[in-house]
Amino acid sequence: MHGWCDKCRAVAFDGICSEHGSTKPLDFINAIDVRPLTDFEKELLNRKQNELKLDDGIFLTYGDKYYRRKIVFLDKILLEFKFSKNDIQIIPHSKGLIKGMEKQNLLATNRDRLERLIRVSKDFAGYEYNENGYKNILSFSGGKDSVALANLLKDQHMKKVFIDTKIEFPETYSIINKFKNNGEKLEVVSAENSFFPLCKENGFPTYENRWCCKTQKFKPFNDYLKNNYTEELVRVFTGQRRWESIARYESPFVKQHKHITKQLSVQPMLEWFTMDVWNYVWANNLPVNELYKNFDRAGCWTCPFGLKYRSYIMKQTHPKMFDMLKKFNAISEVDVPCGIENEKPCETEINGEIKKTCDMFGHYYKNNVCFRCGKSNIIA
Repeated sequence: MHGWCDKCRAVAFDGICSEHGSTKPLDFINAIDVRPLTDFEKELLNRKQNELKLDDGIFLTYGDKYYRRKIVFLDKILLEFKFSKNDIQIIPHSKGLIKGMEKQNLLATNRDRLERLIRVSKDFAGYEYNENGYKNILSFSGGKDSVALANLLKDQHMKKVFIDTKIEFPETYSIINKFKNNGEKLEVVSAENSFFPLCKENGFPTYENRWCCKTQKFKPFNDYLKNNYTEELVRVFTGQRRWESIARYESPFVKQHKHITKQLSVQPMLEWFTMDVWNYVWANNLPVNELYKNFDRAGCWTCPFGLKYRSYIMKQTHPKMFDMLKKFNAISEVDVPCGIENEKPCETEINGEIKKTCDMFGHYYKNNVCFRCGKSNIIA
């Protein structure tokens, strides 16, 4: 359970402050993972209401799926917000000027937790790296997780490989070039075909039909491994974390990739929270993809996951890309930006098995009906 240290004015992500011990439980949080509020979100929330002003410093947020809202908090809920059509609804829970957490205080509060994660992840990665019979490479996306992983495993001097899907944000290409110009051993593997001509054949990707992953990511990397490595399997170190998605929730630390036949994935950071990664990045002054000023994640700008919320931001930060999404009917002006009213499947595939999402994580009711499976919560 996350806790709040009054002396540090910071959240302890395992409930114990490294400086002062026990903390006040933040028992209102109903999400496993939380993240920093972006600069864009802070400016938007300050501009759209007058009761509360978020000042300098770090604020945290998470998606409350039960009540279909996003929560901004420190030691208590500061405000909640959600989208309705193409507008934002904000409900402040506090008033006046509120200062966020100081970065150094946050790092000090979570020092012991971060040191423990670093040691365990390094030891695990070192053991896997030295296993005989495999070549080792590091999958590098330009996002915070891969930047942290590359620094964590810098003593191994592994070759880094970036898969250019041809639908990355300009900010991602910028940080990739920065690493290459700094002498990093970074190889770029590009998708054979451009994304939008394929859309004319396959339609725009959807939650249920993510053909783009196969054509823009899996196939080019699979071809690269086949053309450059004679070994049956290649050990690929990745920055994936289990709290990122339902599909990764039960992922093992080492697994053979389902679609890339030669890839044996090694995931040293699987147990890290989002804020653990940020604390590591800040503590080591690592370069940060400029995307994180506006978005909570890096990745393909056309990805159907979170597209409605991302497109709401893109309309203001990347208008040409937003217009391209409209051109291909990926979104419309009247779409719900965060996609909260889109029907989602109740079943998902995890490690090759079909499992019911509601059985794993519970039902999410809206108007007394689960928006995933349609079950009513009204007792007859």
